[in-house]
Amino acid sequence: MEIIIIRHGRPVIETSQAISASDFGAWVQAYDQASIDRECQPSSDVINTASRCTKVVCSHLPRSIESAKALKKTPDTADFLFREAEIPTGMWTYPKFKPKTWSVIFRVLQLFGYSANAESLSEIKSRALTCANQLITYAEQHSSVLFVGHGTLNWFIHKQLISMGWHGPAKANSEHWGCGVYQCN
Repeated sequence: MEIIIIRHGRPVIETSQAISASDFGAWVQAYDQASIDRECQPSSDVINTASRCTKVVCSHLPRSIESAKALKKTPDTADFLFREAEIPTGMWTYPKFKPKTWSVIFRVLQLFGYSANAESLSEIKSRALTCANQLITYAEQHSSVLFVGHGTLNWFIHKQLISMGWHGPAKANSEHWGCGVYQCN
């Protein structure tokens, strides 16, 4: 049995403009609707790895579905369950940072219990366990499954699979088009 986890391609969205925490929530919504950058395509190695799979799972978000298609695969399942781990937001207007900086700030705050307008860390872990179990079920049914997912959720699913005795990379690959292969005998 094999589960292949690939992070979606790079989305087309403005990241260089400094914004306030109160604007970050709207930026996240725009990110969730963004298409992938057609200039940043997966490598032939990643496409070949994905080609082995007989079941294709993604989230319902455009960047996940479009990425599966860029891998020359048609999603069998595009499910809200497999969406990115929700990120908290804030309502303050100062200071202003680039969206990637806010992402890091809010993810760190989330580790310490802050979850305004988002899932809590325990909810993310619980959902990642559900996702991992669903991917295992698909692997049992189809022998190989491809999950085209998102950076943070992929990391949590990676942790779950490793803790369940699956063999894979030492750490989840968080790069766009990053790939991890997990096997269980």
